[in-house]
Amino acid sequence: MNTQILLGDLAGVLHPNPRRILIIGFGGGMTAFAISRFPEVEQIDCVEIEAAVLRAAPYLARLNRGVLRDPRLHLILDDARNALLTSRQQYDVIISEPSNPWIAGVATLFTEEFYSAAAKHLAPGGMFVQWVQGYSLEPSDLRVILATITPHFSNVTLWHSAGADFLILARNQGGSLDFSRARALWSNARVKEDFSSLQITRPESWPYIFV
Repeated sequence: MNTQILLGDLAGVLHPNPRRILIIGFGGGMTAFAISRFPEVEQIDCVEIEAAVLRAAPYLARLNRGVLRDPRLHLILDDARNALLTSRQQYDVIISEPSNPWIAGVATLFTEEFYSAAAKHLAPGGMFVQWVQGYSLEPSDLRVILATITPHFSNVTLWHSAGADFLILARNQGGSLDFSRARALWSNARVKEDFSSLQITRPESWPYIFV
């Protein structure tokens, strides 16, 4: 749960104006709900390849807070790579949360071609967030993923969530990360509720998950 919330919150906090969002993989719906709580968000496109995942979502309403009813959420039943290659949409934030990379068909979402396509769909100042399931990866495999994604972005940083989950934050512009937005969001009760679930107790606490 913490990882899915963090996937939505990390870019939501660090991007100055996250209006258009693309999520790859609906999962339990918690990432979509987490990013939906940021006040600037106008559009959330979510690509999911398995229809059964979406049919299960109402049974997980306690976790995803019924995000399927949010009019900003647009579900796309398709393979994420195909969806990117056939779209001209530009996004402020792209969040990729596929299943583990060794599962059949998923490895294509950890390739040079996929990261290149994702980078081309980011608007200026855009951010790409990648979930990496480190609990079943050899260190050499993590290094391969980092080496594959890095050439396609100006700045890449590694973060950690609960257990051995990792998040890669890739940006198409360089420069230092700005945490001033975290202070501004601290007065937003809905967003702060998620921060508390991540054990973010102060606006300045975000670097504690930086690797």
